[in-house]
Amino acid sequence: MTDTFLVKAKANNVEGISEAGVEQVLDYFCGLKPCAVPLKPLELPVQGMGVVSVAVGEEVADAVERFAVASRAAGHSLDLAGVGQIAARLCSFKECFRPVSLPPAMVEVQGVGTVRVPFGEEPADAVERFAAEIYAATGALLATADANAILAQLCRQAACKVTTLAPVSVDVGGVGACEVGIGQEPSDAARR
Repeated sequence: MTDTFLVKAKANNVEGISEAGVEQVLDYFCGLKPCAVPLKPLELPVQGMGVVSVAVGEEVADAVERFAVASRAAGHSLDLAGVGQIAARLCSFKECFRPVSLPPAMVEVQGVGTVRVPFGEEPADAVERFAAEIYAATGALLATADANAILAQLCRQAACKVTTLAPVSVDVGGVGACEVGIGQEPSDAARR
């Protein structure tokens, strides 16, 4: 009850409400009637990633968002489905007042469009997809330097395992090299 009160007060920007103040109120009531259960953070171990800790008075979504971002930055493969499972488990123990919100990383490419990277997706995959859309629409390849500039901007917003993109080239004995550009359909490159 006290935890729920503190979460709601923080969500409504009620001034003067703090964990220390809640502790004082709790101490007062526990002085009148012995308290059997201490007020402590809610913790959920996530295999291979660590422990999600929801402080007293903290909204579950805030803790899950912080954990998700830190897990991705540490190189763990946590996606939106996994985040949803973590939040659902925590919300079975503590009342939740808002859903987890992990907006996509985005880069606007002037005159072309927007590259969107949903939480949990590798930004390099999104740049490849964007390059493929450009290629499919225009037949033009996205220059390697441009693809890497977009990727660099995305990597400032989201954790990246791949930090550079390059065309793939294979030597075809006696014939020459076949190069597949970023986002290019390999069969199109082979036909040329």
